[in-house]
Amino acid sequence: MVVASSTIAAAAAPSSRFAARSRAGAKGSSRASKPAVRPVRPRRFPSTRASSAEAAPEAAATPVHLVLPTQLFDTDFVGSERKYDARLEEVKKAIAAWSESVESGACDTVTAEATEAAEWIRQALTLKIELGEKNLSNLQSKIVSEPEMLQNLLLMGELESVHAMYALQVLCYRNGAVCWKLANLGLVEVVRTHIKESPHEQVKCAAAFCVGAVVAFNEDTHRLIAKGRLVPALVDCLRESCDETSCELNFKDFRDKDVCDHAAALLRNLSHNSAQHKLLKASGCVEVLLNILGKRDGAVRINSACTIANLVGREEADSRLEEDPTIIEEVLEVLEAALDGKKIGGLNYTVWKMVQGIANLATIDANKQRIVDAGALPMLVRCLNERQHAWDKAVFWSAGALWNLAFDEAIRERILAEPGATDALEEARRLGSENTKMKARGALWMIKGQSEEGTTHVLSESDLAKLGEGAVEGAKAQVMLSYEWRTQQQVMILKEELMEAGFTVWMDVDRMMGSTLEAMAAAIEQSDAIIMCVTHRYKESQACRTEAEYAYTRKKPLIPVMFEKSYKPDGWLGIIMGSKLYYNAFNSDEIRDAMPGLVGEISAAQGENSAKPAFMKGDDGGGGRGGASAAPAPAQQSMREETKVTVPQDMDTLTMWLEGRGLQRYKSAFEEQHLYGKALIKLHEEIGFGDPANAGYHELFREVLGITSYGHRLLLLAELEELIGPVKWRRR
Repeated sequence: MVVASSTIAAAAAPSSRFAARSRAGAKGSSRASKPAVRPVRPRRFPSTRASSAEAAPEAAATPVHLVLPTQLFDTDFVGSERKYDARLEEVKKAIAAWSESVESGACDTVTAEATEAAEWIRQALTLKIELGEKNLSNLQSKIVSEPEMLQNLLLMGELESVHAMYALQVLCYRNGAVCWKLANLGLVEVVRTHIKESPHEQVKCAAAFCVGAVVAFNEDTHRLIAKGRLVPALVDCLRESCDETSCELNFKDFRDKDVCDHAAALLRNLSHNSAQHKLLKASGCVEVLLNILGKRDGAVRINSACTIANLVGREEADSRLEEDPTIIEEVLEVLEAALDGKKIGGLNYTVWKMVQGIANLATIDANKQRIVDAGALPMLVRCLNERQHAWDKAVFWSAGALWNLAFDEAIRERILAEPGATDALEEARRLGSENTKMKARGALWMIKGQSEEGTTHVLSESDLAKLGEGAVEGAKAQVMLSYEWRTQQQVMILKEELMEAGFTVWMDVDRMMGSTLEAMAAAIEQSDAIIMCVTHRYKESQACRTEAEYAYTRKKPLIPVMFEKSYKPDGWLGIIMGSKLYYNAFNSDEIRDAMPGLVGEISAAQGENSAKPAFMKGDDGGGGRGGASAAPAPAQQSMREETKVTVPQDMDTLTMWLEGRGLQRYKSAFEEQHLYGKALIKLHEEIGFGDPANAGYHELFREVLGITSYGHRLLLLAELEELIGPVKWRRR
């Protein structure tokens, strides 16, 4: 099998606005058009080049491990596949011999023989990647099966071998197991040191490219990236490289990419993980990438835009991304190329990751028309229909994007008219994961359900059973609590206060309304008032917006209660709230203080309608009586006393609870020990049998939950007490 390297390197990108910008940015560089350089001698690695920042006389004296490759691969150097095993044995011996010489003190730098061995690994794997061969993982496994191969390559990388860094990058390509091993061997610290301290641009470039593969192909490594403080180092590097006037980076690697390109790609992959958003924002990532967005073309611009969209794209007050005249259109062109299996700027893009950015941007009403006019609808339908890498994620975000777009009435009609759109959503509702099914149901509800004027929805028996948990005998009125899932524990306090005040309360504790939008509609129709539990996440939630807008169209009284300090509602939520007065409910005391006003508003909304909910049949008692000062009946008081503590009942809800309290790093331990539901309550009880003065007490946290930080133990204890109640200490 012989393939000319130049044909691989010269893969053509589709003609587009993005490509035009890339070509304009690439003027003055002829690297992409140069033919592949053949090796001077057989079985020696191909000719390499020094950093463009170095003068020609200096290049001759550049150590071999710092001399950058000039091409993706050379088939003469790699050799035929039938000789791979023999060549690999030579490579293993060369690297092992070098490692032994370092251990003995005979060598303190990377030799030419070790460099050649690492270069063969890079080229052999790159050839398989570029040709799309299916047995890539087989060769990766053969290489890493050699004891200490990864450690030795990492040691070479620590000594600034660019060849070793590039070899590690291709070993990580679509291989999550290698990524995890490498991250745990200390790659993050090596890369951070190079980014902050190395005087060689080619080393920074190779290091950023290597760790970028780890981030892209194993999400579990993201917490190691965060703990390794790599993000602030990368952001500082970008800040120094791209000042207020121009990007100063001149160095390009053999893929025509610089450290800015690779760092932006890494930050984008981190931004697809919501657990990393706080760190990325706190590190100044948004401001730095916005600066780059206005100065660079090509892949770095697209990666910067996607990162910004994932971090702040749903924030109405931040319009910096939408003010760019072409970026949304460029992102959609990259999505189209990804769907077609084409490269952009020599890089492959993942469909679901591009759609996530579009879905986030579609949250903002001002972006919706522009997204649709740029041709998003047929692409989103393709994402729903065409099987690809991580297909369920692509469907999840595509359905979410269509749901967001469907809040615009004119666009809703265009989606209905788009060939195959509703059929594809129906298929997603049938075949997707539970979260994907929920997105598809929501999109279909907005697209089709809203057009059915005058429809009255009926609660099913199972829905009635769940609603009965909030029922109060002889209730004054029925209230629905519309809230975002992460505030459930706070909202439960409000629910109990309302029940004690004599109201039947509809609250979707088990995400029932996410499963069936008809249940949501029926609950709204049968409620006398809707309480909106306002947070910034409530505003960003498609389900919450669907509930609030449906209640608004049904002319149901909407009562806003603020659950997040310093949040100022904007966008659709700001429009619905208008000049309404709202109640603060930042803690249990403020919730109790707000009750007289809430009771008065609900009672006024109930008016002369019958206070008995429609689902309570066969009970002749009860009428629309009672004011804000009415005391709860004894039966109602006993219901309050018998109310069970509500705790996360499965790992999904427990994960969200842990994330909301900054304890997400212990998710695996909680999952392994099955600590949710009743087990979580028993853990709270078991803590009370311990004595903090004894070492045995701390073993529960350290050995069972893996919590070595004393501060995190105190935080978990405080959060459990807030969730379940004060610990009853029984140690005496």
